[in-house]
Amino acid sequence: MFKSGIKLGTIFGIKIVIDYSWFIIFFLVTWVLSFGFFPVVYNLDLSTSIVLGFITSILFFVSALIHELSHSVVAKADGAQIKRITLFLFGGIAHLTEEPKTAGQEFKMAIAGPLSSLILAFIFFTLSFFATFSKVTFGAVPVLETLAFLNFVLAIFNLLPGFPLDGGRVARAMIWAATHSFRKATFYASLSGRFIASLLIILGILEVALTGSFGGVWLVLVGLFLYKAAEASYKQIIFKDLLSDVEVKDLMVHESNSISSDFNLIDLPNRFLSYKRRSFFVTENDVIVGVVGVNQLKVLDEDQLLKLRVKDIMIKLDPESSSVNPHDSILRAFEIMNENRIQKLPVLKEKRFLGIISMNDIEQYLKIKSDLATEGR
Repeated sequence: MFKSGIKLGTIFGIKIVIDYSWFIIFFLVTWVLSFGFFPVVYNLDLSTSIVLGFITSILFFVSALIHELSHSVVAKADGAQIKRITLFLFGGIAHLTEEPKTAGQEFKMAIAGPLSSLILAFIFFTLSFFATFSKVTFGAVPVLETLAFLNFVLAIFNLLPGFPLDGGRVARAMIWAATHSFRKATFYASLSGRFIASLLIILGILEVALTGSFGGVWLVLVGLFLYKAAEASYKQIIFKDLLSDVEVKDLMVHESNSISSDFNLIDLPNRFLSYKRRSFFVTENDVIVGVVGVNQLKVLDEDQLLKLRVKDIMIKLDPESSSVNPHDSILRAFEIMNENRIQKLPVLKEKRFLGIISMNDIEQYLKIKSDLATEGR
């Protein structure tokens, strides 16, 4: 179980995760197919439409997973590391540990997704063609034709030349090859992404105003998501440039932020107040074993506070995945905090607690460095 999703399993060494928001789009697609599309287009009764709608939704999201896997397989073949694939409200995303190293690598990885969707569309169309002229299970033709159409739309939409869509990544690869500047290529691909996102938002608003269709609301939501993602992509490049040579030891705070696992809970509220902190890392023999926070005390009564110790209520931590080394890059610390949705990390050396690095430390450093860069112009 992930903080924001459910792990389905592992394929080709890549973790497959369904974000909780995915269930929203799965419900919406199933609803539209069951109560709008199949009854109207194929004149099917309601019970049959619901069954076919559910089956089609499942197979379509399997198709979306294949789309993302194709990106990942090509990336891994070029030596890139893929942490996981997440299916969420607006589709899917393959999480790379780093940006592509060459324009050619970017192009191959980006184009693999739309190509896989086009291949799937062709396969489903061919199957539907043969199913039409053969005795197959009732309902196969509507499902196959719909899957062919949905995969074709998925491919075409992703080929739009705006970042972070696959077409935007293809465009970035081409600009990168021409200018030899990854930063410049990202800027123009991001600019194109924001333009396309703005068009989607305008089209969505017009559709709602003229027809009252729910599809217009969906276009607005997709447009807003793409706009923010395109904007964030360029900021991320700037962010990485500013932090590329900074190590954890340069920003870590050496003051104690830990507490013994044998510390009495009855004294913990005063400890929070004295240090003006909402949480402490928990140590045993200077080794981080967990974290304890104010929220964990709220559910305890006075008798429990008198009897229990910190180790009885702490949240256990795995030092391997929830800590950094003093010589790790600040980017690594940021990625761990961002991925796990936490605000600070313990800094360990040979499992011994040295201090902390927090998201606030990183943000303050970035603000000061940006201000200094502006003054120096």
